[in-house]
Amino acid sequence: MAVAVGVVGCGVGLATRSGARHLDGDLDLFPAVLAAYIAHGLTHLAQSAVLRGYTPGVMTVPLVIAPYSAWAWRALYREGVRRDATRLRHDLAVGAPLALGLAVSGHAIGRLAEAAQRRFPAH
Repeated sequence: MAVAVGVVGCGVGLATRSGARHLDGDLDLFPAVLAAYIAHGLTHLAQSAVLRGYTPGVMTVPLVIAPYSAWAWRALYREGVRRDATRLRHDLAVGAPLALGLAVSGHAIGRLAEAAQRRFPAH
């Protein structure tokens, strides 16, 4: 879980840094990453609803994903960035592959960490 949170956190952090540097012009991929981050949070909620119980990651939605996303969208809005339905669909279309890439990378890194832990036990 720490690997997954770290990978997603690094991806969102890098996009936030990039977007913050370009508020007066091209936001690079920040709106797309933000849309994908929100969609990622919704998948956690959907998993818990379908399985009718706790699933890994569901607690990050109210504690991390929702507050950060609300803050980021408000910051963009204050800077004059407006999102309509067409632009949001575009951001999701661009952001979905980014989110998938982060998920696959996090999974691969987690597998490598597990393999290393089995090969080189702590004791």
